[in-house]
Amino acid sequence: MNEVADYLRISEDYCKTLGGLRWSPDGEAVEFADGTTFAFSGEIVGFLEGFAARRPLVDFNHVLHLLYLLRQDRASLGRRGPLQEAFHLGGKVHRNAGAFGAALCADVPSVPNPPPTLAIWQQVVLRWYRIMEVLAVRGKTTAVPPLAVGDFEDQVLQAASAYTAPDLLHWFKYGNGPVKEAAKTIAQEVASTKPRSLAGVLADLARHDRLAGAVPFVSQLVSALSLPPRRLAHNELPLGGYSDVTTTGNPEQILPSQFALDDLEFLRRYAERELLYFRREEPHAQTREELVVLLDQGVRTWGVVRLVLTAAVFALGKMADRRKLPFLVASTSTGGAPCDPVTSADDALAAALGASDLSANPGRALERILEEPAATTRDVVLLTHPRNLTEGDVAAAAKRAGDPTRLFALGVTERGDVEFSQIKHGVPVPLSRFHVDLDVSKPPLPAPAVDPRVPWRGDVEPVGFPFRFGITAGHGPFRFDFDLGGKWLLAASANGMLHAVRTDGFGFEVLPRGFCRGQVLTDVRQVKGVADGFVVVGLIGADCVGFHYHFGERRCSLFVLGDGNWLPDGTHYYPDLHTVVVLEHYYGKPVASAIDLATHETHCPHRAKPLRHVLTTADIHLTASASVPLRPTPIPSRAAEALARAAKGGLPRTTGVDVLPPSNYPCSTEHWVGLDPITGDLWGTLDEGKAFKFAPHIEGKPLLKGQKLVSAWGAEDTLAVLWKPIDALPNIHRRRRLSVFIVPPGKLAGDYSQPREQVGVALSSDGRLLALQTGANEAEVRAVADCGRVCAVVPRGGCHSNVEIHLGEFWLSIELDLMINLFRWDNGVLSNAQGRGSPTAFLVKQLPPDMIGPSGPALRPGQPSWLAYDRNRFTRFAVNTLVAACDRFGQIALFDHGGDLVCMIFTFRQQVAAWLPEGTGFGAPALLGGSPTPGAAAKIGRALHAASRRRKQEERTDP
Repeated sequence: MNEVADYLRISEDYCKTLGGLRWSPDGEAVEFADGTTFAFSGEIVGFLEGFAARRPLVDFNHVLHLLYLLRQDRASLGRRGPLQEAFHLGGKVHRNAGAFGAALCADVPSVPNPPPTLAIWQQVVLRWYRIMEVLAVRGKTTAVPPLAVGDFEDQVLQAASAYTAPDLLHWFKYGNGPVKEAAKTIAQEVASTKPRSLAGVLADLARHDRLAGAVPFVSQLVSALSLPPRRLAHNELPLGGYSDVTTTGNPEQILPSQFALDDLEFLRRYAERELLYFRREEPHAQTREELVVLLDQGVRTWGVVRLVLTAAVFALGKMADRRKLPFLVASTSTGGAPCDPVTSADDALAAALGASDLSANPGRALERILEEPAATTRDVVLLTHPRNLTEGDVAAAAKRAGDPTRLFALGVTERGDVEFSQIKHGVPVPLSRFHVDLDVSKPPLPAPAVDPRVPWRGDVEPVGFPFRFGITAGHGPFRFDFDLGGKWLLAASANGMLHAVRTDGFGFEVLPRGFCRGQVLTDVRQVKGVADGFVVVGLIGADCVGFHYHFGERRCSLFVLGDGNWLPDGTHYYPDLHTVVVLEHYYGKPVASAIDLATHETHCPHRAKPLRHVLTTADIHLTASASVPLRPTPIPSRAAEALARAAKGGLPRTTGVDVLPPSNYPCSTEHWVGLDPITGDLWGTLDEGKAFKFAPHIEGKPLLKGQKLVSAWGAEDTLAVLWKPIDALPNIHRRRRLSVFIVPPGKLAGDYSQPREQVGVALSSDGRLLALQTGANEAEVRAVADCGRVCAVVPRGGCHSNVEIHLGEFWLSIELDLMINLFRWDNGVLSNAQGRGSPTAFLVKQLPPDMIGPSGPALRPGQPSWLAYDRNRFTRFAVNTLVAACDRFGQIALFDHGGDLVCMIFTFRQQVAAWLPEGTGFGAPALLGGSPTPGAAAKIGRALHAASRRRKQEERTDP
């Protein structure tokens, strides 16, 4: 509800030129300042639904501005007349108008983490909550759109001028542009009207994230699960005689005249399918069967058992589709109510199959299914744990299965043992037993929204880190933080190395460091998580700089804030403004600078002229030896609002919680915690001023009695406190512990020993994830509500720093101890050969004599000149037709003699990988962070071969 209220705030300053738009007191509509209605809430929500169907939502004030351009005749009709006319002629369908508005706002910054339109509809139209009361409280803080009124209006009208009047009318009628390819549209319409099939529904269900983990087990169950045939009823028996003669049938249906044939002729006719069979007359009425599957989602069927049981649903569904049987699915989370997958919505069915409940056994759900009257014969299959079949409730419910219903059960254990049985009179009778391989059948990795192999753009160092390796040994600060959504953890270690780790444990990558005026950022002072990325603040020389890493666009933007008098932990983020405020000392006084991360504008009011918001790579190369010219920019409205809040003391809340001594509480401020050492009571306030007080116990004893707090962190309902005994010496850290609580009611969610002097702790914005420093350059991510389960770990090692390289005209050898890796591209295709022993003997064996020649000589330290920006990184060099540079992590970068990067190669133990700057990857997926690109060996080989040939031709023509 809070995110909806935050989004629906109306800026009084922005909407003043639009007639003073505001929410009506009852929330039924948005009205003008004189009280007349501008638009009803249902119309606004419909407009938002159409907008969100094409792109993420923009600021709500911009949405109202779009509606104003379409609805109000008082606007300047000379410029806005075509839009209004087309909107009226198109029937005033606000959802279609929202889709067209999204097309006009292609360059307008979106809102970070916008609320779903379903939540807006539920709370504004259906009034699930008292949204207006919350909105009145939220409205006390000013909402500042990213663009001014005039800038937004000019941008929208300029985009609308590209559409003709028929195009506008088509948009407002149908919610889409004119379709040029009529045949394609007809084919899509025919496909959309095609009736749903059970096989298609099962295929769509397998693509959902919650059910994808069960797919690998389906193939093991399809061939093992089969229902025994039913005994034919009286009306299903053949009537006698025969009604037709065919060439196929059972042996007992062979015509008697065929037995008079010669033995060889009989055999020939049988092989050629020329024997004659009689076909009996089919019964006039045939009994219709249906199959019902009940999925147990109780406490005994969590984890891998649930995956196998869900796979059984898919396997039985395929069997029903093959036999043309009606197929119904029920689950214990829905109380045993069966539903038809063909007629049910895919999302609702996937949510029902992926849900979990706390039921002890499926007896009640089974009883409901068996008590329902069936119009046809029915087979019911119970998917559960074998222990549930021995429960009294399940046995009692199973006795309700009477003719013509048959009851079966599929029991799966945690070890993968499966027993398929038929339940008769409440007792299971085994039919088959088999085993499911749980090791080789693993859930597929979720595909990332953006390919991590796509290179980062913007203000990053010229040679990045495309390969996957962990943090190496080094001395320096270790800082980390979550992004706003809790999807990534970014850790900064020695020399400014940045490792981004996915919190679900499915991958990581090494980010290129920030680059400014020919220097790389190695002194990182703070990592701050923002919406869909991070802001890394540090010092380059005497300048305080910030780099915004946007993961969705894979772009890094530079912000120069001036001299380096930066305050520790002085970076603060306003999520509603998507703006960062950096605090620093300026001539002995604390001042603040603001950066709007959406529009990339920097506002430094304490300086004579605002600094330019972004320095591009081209600017850096052109002004490497001179100061960068700074151009004043207009004062950004959202940055100014952020500075105004900071000046009033309204810094955004962080996960840090103030620790107060007993003499200073209770306290009127928010986000504080105190400890009574006599009773062991913890009390304080967290989000939204919620007060708490509890005494944590462990093994029946007060946990914090006689202790004192050192530090505390809090987010939502999660509280993490670092404590130690009162009598502990100041320099003794072995007895310090970190305890994590869920408040209320004060449940202990984790307890960890902290022997280190420096403790690094970070909480996600929703409090569900905890990042904990476990070593000098080590950290792990734990799930707070899941008993502290480790979700992800910041990796370490995974690279070699002592490799030796030799470069030939069309080959490169990499030597590590006794291991040799040879890369060749003489035929235009990259190939790799590995061996052990003497490098010279290995090269003589692998290469023709005319290709060996002398390898490239080593260059002096500091060469080539285009790599002088970081002398500590590149340690070994070689030159031939190409220039090879090896860094401290074992990455080899191959350049042409003009300094352009051609390729990068990396080896770790027996694994090899290669990468082109445009994203093509070759080699081991563990080193690339994903599967290799199809045809990568040929593409990389052609690039290296062309660069080497070009250099040889230059040498021939060089006098």
